[in-house]
Amino acid sequence: MRFKAFSLVLVVSLLISTPAVAEITDSVDFPFNSRTFDSATRYGTEYKDSLTLASWNRLRSGRAPFTGDLTVVFSQNVNMKKYTFETDLISPSGRIIPLPLKSEYISKSEYSIYCYGTFCQTIMLNYRADLPIESEIGKYSLRFTARWVGVKCTGTVCESGVPLSKSIDAKGALEILGEVTPTPTPTLTPTPTLTPTPTPISIKKSELTINCIKGKTVIKITAIKPKCPKGYKKK
Repeated sequence: MRFKAFSLVLVVSLLISTPAVAEITDSVDFPFNSRTFDSATRYGTEYKDSLTLASWNRLRSGRAPFTGDLTVVFSQNVNMKKYTFETDLISPSGRIIPLPLKSEYISKSEYSIYCYGTFCQTIMLNYRADLPIESEIGKYSLRFTARWVGVKCTGTVCESGVPLSKSIDAKGALEILGEVTPTPTPTLTPTPTLTPTPTPISIKKSELTINCIKGKTVIKITAIKPKCPKGYKKK
């Protein structure tokens, strides 16, 4: 009963304390069937160690830079295994961005009908997310990982004290809006082709020879355009 009351108070307090303008609580949608990390059944009732709540303290869609807190609530109703947790954002290109843990609050219940054993507990984890102005544009996934020491069985052989781990992803848990700046394509400038200057071809004209006469004197004149000198006549 304490666990249900705690969850109800947590959700109501987040909704009341958050202004209904730019910053509102936004739930992160982890797949419901994957939230259970361990379970046990007694007298027809199933008890679970599971992720029960995850929410941002502001809008999960907006322009960079993104700065916000993430609250994750994890319930241990089966046993008191020592869990360790990791929470990461995964960028559109697949880059893993670990979120630092700011605080951890534990609420314990004893002899509750919601506990498999004599007592159980709820852990509230608070993470910080700071994405800079040059962050990738697009939708980010949120990955929550729980690790603990359990018992691994193969057939009838069981080994205790084995580190176990399970991760679940919430697709589109955060979206950075904006316009993708296309990578400029380099323009190839053609190399100018040198046109050779044609060499002028000199055509040699043929010379002509004529005979020029003056009295008994005869002379030969050879030229392209031969002419008889003054007083001579072309023979």
